[in-house]
Amino acid sequence: MQGYDDFTFRGTWNISRQEAAVVYHTLMPFYQRDIGMKRFSDDAAIALWAKESAMAVVDKGYMIGDEQGRFRPEDPLTRAEACVSIVKFLNGERLNSYNQYINEVDDLESNTIFTGKITVDEDIDEGDIFFDRMVSLGDVYVESDQQSEVVFMTQKFSEFGWIILLEKRAFD
Repeated sequence: MQGYDDFTFRGTWNISRQEAAVVYHTLMPFYQRDIGMKRFSDDAAIALWAKESAMAVVDKGYMIGDEQGRFRPEDPLTRAEACVSIVKFLNGERLNSYNQYINEVDDLESNTIFTGKITVDEDIDEGDIFFDRMVSLGDVYVESDQQSEVVFMTQKFSEFGWIILLEKRAFD
């Protein structure tokens, strides 16, 4: 999460619906737009920085508009809306809360949110390891024997996680 332009975080303020959309979209491992954004009568009121996020969460069904066909982007997200959207998000996304130890090329799941540590074994079978369409909220350790290539494609990493490359070298 980021603060505001005036360098404040405003943790005691209510989160707006468009801000909540950005939070959910940030955590989504991959979003491919299937059905365009549902048009709301207040579409123009959605901030430019939140438009893509609003499209994503509406398309995925995590957030909806009201009975009058409005998104209400600047309204506070109510407790009821937060509960419903969190449950929809958790049911709609693939979560892996365990530490992931990868010792075969096909062990890593795409379209997944990883909350634990990911370790790529140094003795992994030859072949490329693709980190594709995923979110990592923890650290990623890559133990390299230089026989496999590790490729980071369309993924998101938490600002709190690290990618740590551990390269083994023989010393003379």
